[in-house]
Amino acid sequence: MGVNYLFWDNFKEICDMKGLKPTPVLKECKISTGSIGRWQAGSAPNSDAVIALAEYLNCSTDLLLTGKEYVKPGEPKPLSQNESDMLSMFRSLPGNLQDMCFAYMRSACDTYHSMQEEEKRLLG
Repeated sequence: MGVNYLFWDNFKEICDMKGLKPTPVLKECKISTGSIGRWQAGSAPNSDAVIALAEYLNCSTDLLLTGKEYVKPGEPKPLSQNESDMLSMFRSLPGNLQDMCFAYMRSACDTYHSMQEEEKRLLG
């Protein structure tokens, strides 16, 4: 998700990623469904609505408001949804399959980095 300051787009994208429809989410959060038109026109919701939606959607207020997670300088970037899903899947496997997955990932990374080095050598 790129930086996007239109609240509606951010809210809609998060709902889509979670397989949710915006109108039922608003109803669950006790927010007027009439807000949709205002948000589509570019208005921002009040802080209580942002907090309620962030809690319901299990996301940060930054993601709803700006389309990206805030990262303090020097801190690692938060995991993307794909990264989080991969970690969950990895943790669900028994040790021997985790070892196999790790070996495959290491091999893929080594191959990728070798290809990058070869490309630099040829171009430079």
